[in-house]
Amino acid sequence: MRDLLALHAVTLDALRSRKVVRSANVVGDYAEWLFARAFGWTLASPSEKSHDALDAAGVRYQVKARRDSGKSGADQLGILRNLSDDGFDALAAVIFNADFSVRFAGLLPRALIAERAVYSDYQRGHILTLSRALLADARVRDVTQELRSAG
Repeated sequence: MRDLLALHAVTLDALRSRKVVRSANVVGDYAEWLFARAFGWTLASPSEKSHDALDAAGVRYQVKARRDSGKSGADQLGILRNLSDDGFDALAAVIFNADFSVRFAGLLPRALIAERAVYSDYQRGHILTLSRALLADARVRDVTQELRSAG
């Protein structure tokens, strides 16, 4: 068991040295890196709470990701905090398969998130699930191929 944990530590160190991950949140960091690489975005400082990246036009993106580990709720993204604070303009979302290949990636306008996300008192934030109905919305830009190519 210790051998596997040591291998995990070596892997994290290698990902950090390549600037793919910046924290212990490998799924989120990898998603941010992929979007930035695919679209030429600039990653925000890790201490920035409202958005994760900026594009050349100044559009602020919050990046959310989920890795499907085979458990239920695989398409529910992480909690969106302070949705009403106008801290980001669009959501960049990706669902990874268990092997970190991209299942789906999309860009969603903040207005759509405000319509569809549900507030949770327990989580103190909004919950968004990438349902079939949400993905079919004409305002969602499917960027699955761009992210697959960036990886």
